[in-house]
Amino acid sequence: MTKKILVLSTFILLIIGCSTTVNPDEYLRRMNITLQGDYEIMKRNSSPAIGDLLIEFELKLGEADYNNVVNTIKLSREFEVLDSHDSYPSGLGNLSSTDIKEFACFRNGTYYKHLYIPDTIGSGWETYNVFLKNDSILYFQYVDE
Repeated sequence: MTKKILVLSTFILLIIGCSTTVNPDEYLRRMNITLQGDYEIMKRNSSPAIGDLLIEFELKLGEADYNNVVNTIKLSREFEVLDSHDSYPSGLGNLSSTDIKEFACFRNGTYYKHLYIPDTIGSGWETYNVFLKNDSILYFQYVDE
């Protein structure tokens, strides 16, 4: 009986978790990015697993939202303009598990913004990643490990 309940619960979580009702505004707001509604959702995906969650979406931004996102990224305290030969900051380095890490940059025609927040459960990280290309396509990924 316990096995049937576990299988049924897992099935229900998968159905609910794979919903296409991912709200881009909610996830971007956590990165201090506020959209003005001038966008079209191209793709969105939610993939839960035991202890993990992956949220992805792709937006085609209109001019107002594109300019707003670019300005928000440029105003990030860690923003840098990188040469195509510069190393792109990645990973968490030697941070303690209680430090929040944020960085943003512009490189080769793409704006990047990343936010790492220590997970409140366990020892993993919540990671938020935004890539905004000059063709106004915004790619977002959230991972909770």
